[in-house]
Amino acid sequence: NFHRIFFPMKNSFKGCLKLDSSLCFYLYDYVSVSHNLKASTDLKKTINLLFRMKEGHVVSLTAKLFSLAMSRIYTITDKKGNSILIPIPASTRDRHMQRFSYFCHLLSERTGIRNGYNAIQIESDRAELKGVRNVDKIFNLKFNPSLFSDKQVILIDDVLNSGTGFIQIKRKLIDLGAKSVIGVFLVKTKEEE
Repeated sequence: NFHRIFFPMKNSFKGCLKLDSSLCFYLYDYVSVSHNLKASTDLKKTINLLFRMKEGHVVSLTAKLFSLAMSRIYTITDKKGNSILIPIPASTRDRHMQRFSYFCHLLSERTGIRNGYNAIQIESDRAELKGVRNVDKIFNLKFNPSLFSDKQVILIDDVLNSGTGFIQIKRKLIDLGAKSVIGVFLVKTKEEE
């Protein structure tokens, strides 16, 4: 009951779009709330879940929501034996580990898809570049192609903003031998109405 009061429980993807010819799915819409905007209850629940995920909390809940939504997508379930889950790296090693280490482990257990947490490593921390376009967001990353070569990669992240980071990582994965890439996100930002 605690989770139902404070977090959204919808466990199917709200939307699907194509970025750089790759399918991307997301669970919830997200609007950055200014102090003057009254947020709906649903938006407040989404914000609670998003920020708890960023902090590495409610990991069991977020893994459950992702896995249930992913189980309904044929392009994911049909090739899960030849797929790997890889998180889009956060800006720092500490944030990345806090956000994705246990999450990827649980999501892998729930979906039966190989855990690729170590497929992309952060060699040095960098400034946060969320929503920024026309900037190299992968200069500090080291890729391990032996983990994803000839596989369907499911790239996971908490927020889809501009899509620049996803596209840059997707292209690098394909260049290094990944067969295909699908994006899976907790939220997609949309403009305030």
